[in-house]
Amino acid sequence: MYIWMVVAAFIAMLYSFTLSYRSDMRSVTISPRAESTIDKIVLQHRALVEFAEDRIFYSTGTRSVTFVPGEVNLTDLREYLPYGFNSGKIDADYISAIYCMDRRSDAFSEPLECPSPQAVAYAVTYGCIDRRWQSLSGGKPNNDLVVAMKKVIRSGTSFGHAIEADPNDPRNIYMRSTMAIQGTLNTWWAIPQYIIDGDNGMGNRSFSSVCVSDGRECEYCLIYMTPIY
Repeated sequence: MYIWMVVAAFIAMLYSFTLSYRSDMRSVTISPRAESTIDKIVLQHRALVEFAEDRIFYSTGTRSVTFVPGEVNLTDLREYLPYGFNSGKIDADYISAIYCMDRRSDAFSEPLECPSPQAVAYAVTYGCIDRRWQSLSGGKPNNDLVVAMKKVIRSGTSFGHAIEADPNDPRNIYMRSTMAIQGTLNTWWAIPQYIIDGDNGMGNRSFSSVCVSDGRECEYCLIYMTPIY
């Protein structure tokens, strides 16, 4: 009898390592963590857009700006972020930057000083998809992160993960760039080519270095992109 009690205790111990203590463990632990991951990039990007828009001025029909292309760190965004957001940190989990490009160039592939009449400016926030949120098949966002995306941000917004794109894809007919944003509900947006290839004065923190190049930091990137003008 004693031996059977020891065996039963041992089996119970094994189950304790493989089974959740609660049936709703996913909804009370995993889902909030996934939503928090999405909250960070969404709040930071919206702060970046507000930062840029506050620095666009019009006088007698002429546009001027006081922002410059390149990275915008949390110190500069602090007044646009909710209280306590990464408090005390200068480096964020995600990188925010402003890109100014020549709208006359193929796929917006060339930089141009803002606010030239021929310039187009984009606010872009991006960073790695942590391995805990990657699918086991292919490394793309797993279902927990996809569900969190749908809850935190509405569809139709240029937010998702960066993917390679066919310049001849009908969805890419205007931009004809080599990468795009794959969002939820099969939404899709082309990424301007200078964002994909350009240094933007950021060195190893540019989108090209972090998310594109052979020595890139991220296997898969989350990206949130908004045209400013």
